[in-house]
Amino acid sequence: MKNLLALLLLSISIFTANAQSFIQTTIGEPYAHPVDITRLKLEVSFQLAEGIVNGEVTHYFTALQNTDTLFLNGIDMQYEKVMYHGKELKYSATSTGITLRFPKTLKVGSKDSVYIQYQCTPRKGIYFIGWKPNQGGRKQIWTQGEGEDNRHWIPMYDGLNDKMITETIVHFPAAYEVLSNGTLISSTKDKKNPAMKIWHYRMQHPHSTYLIMLGIGEYKIEHRVTKSGVPVNLYYYPDQADRVGPTYKYATEAIDFMEQQTGIRYPWESYSQIPVQDFMYGAMENTTATIFGDFLQNDARGAIDNTYIGVDAHELTHQWFGDYVTGRSWKQIWLQESYATYYPKIFTRQLYGRDYYEWNRRNEHRAALSLAENNQLPIVHPGPGTARIYQKGSAVIDMLNYVYGEESWKRVIHYYLTHHPYSNVETNDLYQAFQDTLGVVPDWFFNEWLYNGGEPKYEVSHKQMVQMDGHYTTQFTVEQKQELKEGVGLFKMPIDVEVFYSDRSYDSVRVWVDEAREVFDIPNPKNKQVSFILFDPGSYILKKVTVKNTDEQWLNQVMLSPHMIDRYDAVLALRSAPLSFKRATYLAQLKAEHFHAVKVEIMNQLKGDTSRTTNEAFAFYMHDQYSEVRQAAIRNIDLSGPSLMKNIDLIESMCKDSSYVVISVALDRLQEVENVHSTIKVLQELRKEGVCGVGNSLRIKVLERLAANEKEFPACRDTLISLCSPAHEFQTRRNAAEALKRLKVLDSDLFVYLLEAKCSFNTRLSGPIDNVLKYYLDSTEGRRYVESVYRASKWTERERAILEPMFKR
Repeated sequence: MKNLLALLLLSISIFTANAQSFIQTTIGEPYAHPVDITRLKLEVSFQLAEGIVNGEVTHYFTALQNTDTLFLNGIDMQYEKVMYHGKELKYSATSTGITLRFPKTLKVGSKDSVYIQYQCTPRKGIYFIGWKPNQGGRKQIWTQGEGEDNRHWIPMYDGLNDKMITETIVHFPAAYEVLSNGTLISSTKDKKNPAMKIWHYRMQHPHSTYLIMLGIGEYKIEHRVTKSGVPVNLYYYPDQADRVGPTYKYATEAIDFMEQQTGIRYPWESYSQIPVQDFMYGAMENTTATIFGDFLQNDARGAIDNTYIGVDAHELTHQWFGDYVTGRSWKQIWLQESYATYYPKIFTRQLYGRDYYEWNRRNEHRAALSLAENNQLPIVHPGPGTARIYQKGSAVIDMLNYVYGEESWKRVIHYYLTHHPYSNVETNDLYQAFQDTLGVVPDWFFNEWLYNGGEPKYEVSHKQMVQMDGHYTTQFTVEQKQELKEGVGLFKMPIDVEVFYSDRSYDSVRVWVDEAREVFDIPNPKNKQVSFILFDPGSYILKKVTVKNTDEQWLNQVMLSPHMIDRYDAVLALRSAPLSFKRATYLAQLKAEHFHAVKVEIMNQLKGDTSRTTNEAFAFYMHDQYSEVRQAAIRNIDLSGPSLMKNIDLIESMCKDSSYVVISVALDRLQEVENVHSTIKVLQELRKEGVCGVGNSLRIKVLERLAANEKEFPACRDTLISLCSPAHEFQTRRNAAEALKRLKVLDSDLFVYLLEAKCSFNTRLSGPIDNVLKYYLDSTEGRRYVESVYRASKWTERERAILEPMFKR
């Protein structure tokens, strides 16, 4: 899952009901549990407007210890009936769970079950969207169980280290689709109430309970089948059929890819994906059924800049890494998230080529190194930080491939998966797979990259030398400059080094660097002129590095390096070089370069150059195949001097681009010259066209700019206010509210919407809206307006508890 675990990994529960409870006494370690729950059968119905769950759950288990009590997690539950062997069972309940008290001690190995009937009004775990009276918009129910949130709507054991077969029965109005884990056994009309249907799902294999899910709403479904015969069910909104193709472009191909990479057929009976409104993360890899935020479901234009492909592949990877094999505790979360970051990177390499792969890897390195500025915790840690378990872990897997080879890695992973099917794993299981499969002992690698923290910081210099025998060599000096402290030491890594010569030949060696300072030579027997050198060509190793090159050597690297990322690094190194020194090479490289990142950086460095050749280049690249390059051309083209009006016309023409982001950038540049060129006609045409963008960002920008015109203001204001309502997804509401704040609009409907949004469970909505409300509350008129709307409206006790403190600050 994306962007959930930063708080989770620091939030460790300790259950103290009695000695036989599920207890975790050491941070990051698994829970102790006296029974092995083998099956969970859940039956639920709902009071929709009130957000109430009516549930019945039966737990089937085998005793692992002699015990007369059993504790199950359950947050703020009302227990209506607890049955054991057909009789009511004694229990005690608190706000965090229920302790069952058996009449006789359960003996080791004995099999048993317990039935619980309950009711709850959850604040987490399950979310009711659009069911309040007159709320409008989509009506949905969906769940989010990771890490320990399913306990808010099911009394259960939700530790990672006990897997069970789950069964879900849902009673719901017949007009809606219901999705849950596993195989759909039946969906039949309720004989007692024909307006209702009963949906029955069952898993065929055990999984962890944080992966139990529901997704309910008005949907249509596109059915596909993979090459190996896996049924794939792709849910979409009936009014957004045009988004199916762009969103699910490679849905089945990604499954084929993962089967090829792991050597393991998709390990479950089917796979479904379902978009939901107001999802607070990116997506969630529930077993057999991924939930994702509907802001990722885009039409063809939106998908140019906001594709679901990477997220799709990420969540799919979890069906193997996270669902099929699951970390024994959250301390082992890298075994799930790092893999689900690594394999999409390899999938996009297959789709788009090595340049994309190198760029994705560079972004991972940046994220990991940025986090290291705050702390240098290891990856295997109960609270390592998001960028370590996602990006750094993925980079570490890359380096395992680099050190041992991709085919060897595939053999290791196949062994690792086949030896732990539907089971829990720890990092040592992967370590042993290397030993058992390849006959190697990678203790040095695991120690420095997984069990210890930090990253190497290299300083590299080179010079031409004449040896005693008269032969020439290129001598390299490599120093490790990272601060050495507890948990961070010197790194041992094999590193490729290449010397490129003026005749375009090159020499390559792999050296082991493990000392604070090392010197080594690459023979140059013909005394060729060195054009440039590469330390770790392709930038496989996670590191900080300073290479002492001349500007001329960097410029040669820009033109001649075979790796995109090394060309990019050379362009970065030339940021401070005089424009006159690099202009001609840069303009030539723009024509030769294939990847957008290098082109964008070159254009950024050419900004401010008013020469005719540079201006013509910017104009030409406004029609590049990459939207990133088109954006850079628009941002950097000169809007002064003799080319002003010509360039304004060029930028205005880009308001017809296929990319919403390109259009948005063009509007921003045109606003710079609003005093000499009105954009109102362009804005009116865009509004008529119905442009939107992610979170309606472009539509909202157009409306906000048009609102500067007195005649347009009322209609634009009213539309923006309507976009703040709960009928719209959270990104649209957030964007519209920010626009209305800048327009300083005071309106009672607006403030009702803002106050409702302030109460949202989704902090990606409530947080920004809180800032908007603070803006209004900071003025006398705004405070009076907001407070009068608050006092005149009806709020629940929970909502009042959230809103009332605003008026006291």
